[in-house]
Amino acid sequence: MMEEPAPLRDQQTHELSWVAATGRFLRAAKLDEARIASSASKTPPKKFASISLDMRKIIEDASAFVHFTASGFELPRNAFGAIPGTLHLEEEQFKELGLPFDAGKQNPKKH
Repeated sequence: MMEEPAPLRDQQTHELSWVAATGRFLRAAKLDEARIASSASKTPPKKFASISLDMRKIIEDASAFVHFTASGFELPRNAFGAIPGTLHLEEEQFKELGLPFDAGKQNPKKH
């Protein structure tokens, strides 16, 4: 650049801030309207709604458990699209990611 850019005005700085971005997001998603509408309706919650929320939580927990369990085995990982042989990182991959490598804890299988 040949010269320094002009400093931003206060309005421009605000438009680039997280506060303004959050406001734009809420307006685009119409979440602010939904929040106002939900607080305006003061009807008591129904028993069915609480039961369905409990069931949703149970299903989410079960799904997370299955995912956590299955992701530790090569066969289910491959079935869901993981690249074969990538369950355990090799020393070179640890170095590329900037992670400490402990040879004693890694899979001794070599390709």
